[in-house]
Amino acid sequence: MTKNNSLYQHAFASITLAIPLILAQLTFMLIALSDTVMVGWLGTTELAALTLASTSIFLIQMIFFGFPASIVTIVAESEGSEDITVAKKSVRMCIWILSIATIPLMFILWNIKPIMLFLSQDLILIEIMEKYIHIAQWILLPSLWAFTLESFLSAINRAKIVFLSSIIGLITNIALNYLLIFGNLGAPKLGVSGAAIASLCTNFVIFFILIFYCLLENKSKKYQIFDDFTIFELKVLKKLIKLGTPISVTMLSEIMVFSMAAIMMGWIGTIELAAHGVAIQIAFMCYTIPLGLSEAGTIRIAYMLGRKDHEGLKNASKVIYFIGTFIGVITGILLFFFSKFWMNIFLDVQNTGTFQVIKYGTVLLSIVAVMQPVECLNVISIALSRGLSDTKIPMLISIISYWFLGIGCAYYLSVHTPLKGVGIWIGLGLGVSLSAFLNLIRYQNRLSRAIKK
Repeated sequence: MTKNNSLYQHAFASITLAIPLILAQLTFMLIALSDTVMVGWLGTTELAALTLASTSIFLIQMIFFGFPASIVTIVAESEGSEDITVAKKSVRMCIWILSIATIPLMFILWNIKPIMLFLSQDLILIEIMEKYIHIAQWILLPSLWAFTLESFLSAINRAKIVFLSSIIGLITNIALNYLLIFGNLGAPKLGVSGAAIASLCTNFVIFFILIFYCLLENKSKKYQIFDDFTIFELKVLKKLIKLGTPISVTMLSEIMVFSMAAIMMGWIGTIELAAHGVAIQIAFMCYTIPLGLSEAGTIRIAYMLGRKDHEGLKNASKVIYFIGTFIGVITGILLFFFSKFWMNIFLDVQNTGTFQVIKYGTVLLSIVAVMQPVECLNVISIALSRGLSDTKIPMLISIISYWFLGIGCAYYLSVHTPLKGVGIWIGLGLGVSLSAFLNLIRYQNRLSRAIKK
């Protein structure tokens, strides 16, 4: 096999794996966006409250997202080495960790009001977001359980069911939002609380679909992930903690940066916070494309590592980086030249203050557009390192980049210059840029070491 053929085959395998993962990520984002769009039709105040509420819940989820994410690496490497025992035990112990550890965190969400008061948020916003959170906090367990099964199925090349379940979840969420937010077809008009109920039901629907698939589909059944479920595996648990904890901290540090950005936007004003909420949703929607690709990259790298295929490691890396850079440029162009169009999708122009939100949001999206290629490079470098089970140094890079440079610059530019909210986003961009540069260097060094072994 020539090198060109090898690159072609890696490109074909990576794209085939990445497409359902990207589509699934986009669909999951659309589930969140459907809440934003439909609550946005209620008014700017409700939209701002939802921004704070959804950010708070997502922040809590991120604390444990590293453990399901580590399942991708473990299972894919097991596939490459044709040893499924560790994979089976890892899925089981991941569900154990999530089931035990997330329950205490729900207490934090239940007492969100004094936390938001301490952070100097508007009382009206707090009262609305509290109604949402007291319902939506129950999303934590089914969403994390589902993510574990999604990671397992993706790693064994069963990503299509992940996409299918997300489509069904999206339909469920939109339908329930239509009924419960606005009281259509005789349903009670619950406003923001209706959006919370819809999200809760949607997560349970996705979770049960994935459970039945794991029990019934031939390749999934081979792993028998639900057999001997009460058996505790300390060695596997330690491996999950060693690999998953840095992933969680990495994700958490990035999400907390955006949460802090939302809080700083709240200090500036409601219009700015609402614009930030819409812009961040659009940015996250774009982020799902390199995120799905990066997950495919993790799987491909871990699989090649399990097979001890050094040439495959090099070529898979080249292909993922090339595709990711291309995606970043294209999404950046679409965001930059059509920023007003994207903002208009989320807002009702007849509502008071909408014009100001759109005007401010288009400026923020222009910054997002410029940063798209860099963001793609960053997320892919982190994911490929994860495929080599390298998670500690990327964690440290994230903390230094996002907090010392990113938030530091964001605070200075928003408080001490006329840039205000725009300065927050410029600071975030600087943090991502440093992270991308350092993570690229880190992965290239680790790849060279893996190939020499």
